[in-house]
Amino acid sequence: MAGECAAGRAGTIAACAHRPPLRGPRRVRDGHYTAAAQALAAADPAWLASLITRRVPLERLAEALESRPDDIKVVLTLGS
Repeated sequence: MAGECAAGRAGTIAACAHRPPLRGPRRVRDGHYTAAAQALAAADPAWLASLITRRVPLERLAEALESRPDDIKVVLTLGS
């Protein structure tokens, strides 16, 4: 299994350390990811909450996947 990652197994991150990180649609350097995480951690919680434009129960997954013009972030909710 040389050169491949074993998805879903414990230690996947360590097993894939030889590959550049892939986060989102593009490969980014760890510094970019860290800077973004720090900016989000320092952001106003009310502003962050405003980014969640819809909360949809898991039972209505198909609806959650429908793109709407006002969508920023759609969150699936579990349970009641």
